[in-house]
Amino acid sequence: MKRVTFEGLGDLALTLEADFSDAAEGEAGQVRVQAEGMDVETEGATPVSVVWGWYSPTEAREIANYLNEMADKAEAGAK
Repeated sequence: MKRVTFEGLGDLALTLEADFSDAAEGEAGQVRVQAEGMDVETEGATPVSVVWGWYSPTEAREIANYLNEMADKAEAGAK
């Protein structure tokens, strides 16, 4: 599985990848989500912040479902 990075119109890059680093052979892995962006709340210098989290396959599917729902609503336009 490849690693993918999405960069939107703001100052955020979202990286997704399958992670099997803590899984024994034959065990399910996790999905690693990394967000990298500018700290827009700080006055003056805006350093890059990198945060990440790991999600089970079930949690990753739930996140994907919500993203699909949000995309559908965005395509439908404001009402």
